[in-house]
Amino acid sequence: MPITIERNELKQLLTEVAEVAVAAYRREQTPANDRLSQNKAYKMFGESRVKGWVERGQIFPIRDGRSKTSTRYYSLAELRVLEATERTLPIFNCPRRKSAV
Repeated sequence: MPITIERNELKQLLTEVAEVAVAAYRREQTPANDRLSQNKAYKMFGESRVKGWVERGQIFPIRDGRSKTSTRYYSLAELRVLEATERTLPIFNCPRRKSAV
């Protein structure tokens, strides 16, 4: 089923894909650099967005220790995927789109 897409939307989509690919590559090459503390994740992506992703089970924090107060970390690559998904989803859910039959 074909989807009609505007040039600027395609550009946005390809940019998002490239950013996610780079994040995934960096994660693969240097896994230690993929860890982002909860505080930094909140600053980069917004506290309410990160909390929403966690509540919906889209991402899971990893604790650095067994204590309840130990630092929580998130995967930067996974956060970028969620952010890209949120930014590009409206392109495909736009009501003006009509599929060719």
